[in-house]
Order: sequence, then C-alpha cells, then structure tokens
Amino acid sequence: MRGSTPAELPHDHELLLPEGSLLLHIGPSKTGSTAIQIAFDQVRDQLGQYGVGYSTTFRRVLKPGWAVPH
Repeated sequence: MRGSTPAELPHDHELLLPEGSLLLHIGPSKTGSTAIQIAFDQVRDQLGQYGVGYSTTFRRVLKPGWAVPH
C-alpha cells in the first residue's frame, strides 16, 4: 500500500509466527472478506495439502441471506 510502512519491532522481539510464515488478514467488513472466508473454508482440506493452515471461527451461517430476519 502506498504510504504504509511496516511496524518497527524491538530487537529482542520474539516472533509469534515461525520464521518464513505468512499471516493473511482477510480485511475489514464490506471488502469482500466474507466471500474470501467462504472460499477458503470450502477448500480447507486442499490448502492443508500445501502446508497452509486455515483457522477460523465463523459466527454466522455461511449461506445467502444470513442477515435477513426470518
């Protein structure tokens, strides 16, 4: 992103992720994040075959119209 810089970490900082790992933050609401989460969830097993761990806890039903009152 233009204008963004990585946060500076103290020299004695211990990484929370193993070296070489990548943490993908899907994004805030209204950016297509739910669609991306659903797509990742649908291929969770295949991602695991490539060493990709996908961790999530969905708080809503993954189906069209979940926000529509019944």
